[in-house]
Amino acid sequence: MAARTHPAEPAFVTASEKDVWQRVVRQLEPDSVVLANVRVADPHKDHEAELVLLMPESGVVVVEVKGSHVWVEDGVWFIDRGEGAERIDPVAQARDAQYALRHYVESDPRWGSRGRVRWSHHVVLAHTDVNAGFALP
Repeated sequence: MAARTHPAEPAFVTASEKDVWQRVVRQLEPDSVVLANVRVADPHKDHEAELVLLMPESGVVVVEVKGSHVWVEDGVWFIDRGEGAERIDPVAQARDAQYALRHYVESDPRWGSRGRVRWSHHVVLAHTDVNAGFALP
């Protein structure tokens, strides 16, 4: 049994995003919900989360997907989309979208007296191999 999705058949910018979405939907429990292409604005910028995973008893996970070749040099992230190296910050993208979405949800009067749930953000490198020792603070 797969997780529920919203929208049922989302449109994705890249094939990598669709591939990750399909894998996540298949792997999560049926009571989980996978949201695609979630947009939220705050006073500083507009954010987009490729995927938001709502997992009862676990929390909310915001996922940033990078499908092109990605690497890190001296703590700086780069991506090559076929036009040469471009500096990116996928961790900041995921983190900022997470905090903007969390603020939006918790500020909504419908949230009521519910306590805070666990939130986290992740980056999926769909087509990049990383060595076993890859780690960043």
